[in-house]
Amino acid sequence: AMRAVSSSLAATDRAHHCDFINSAENYRRQFVEDLNVAEMKKQKPGDSPDQRRQFWAQVTEFLPDFVSALKDVGRSLIAIICIIAWAVVAGIAAAYAPPKINRAS
Repeated sequence: AMRAVSSSLAATDRAHHCDFINSAENYRRQFVEDLNVAEMKKQKPGDSPDQRRQFWAQVTEFLPDFVSALKDVGRSLIAIICIIAWAVVAGIAAAYAPPKINRAS
């Protein structure tokens, strides 16, 4: 349960990986579509560095869709409930545990 919550909150779990891959694929498709439109309009990067810089500046930056913290908590809800239940049971068990026995006597 701790590993599930930790990896979810660190965005290193499978769900975040799938979200990132979907964002990257959507960006790739849009990038190819933009290049195809530029090709149909006969727009080329140009010969000078400034012309190339202006052409490639039109390409949108890749910004992956990040999941909200609330959705992360929702994805990890079962693991969080397990951790809370374990802590409650451990606390109750510690309260009713017998005192330490002195072996010197």
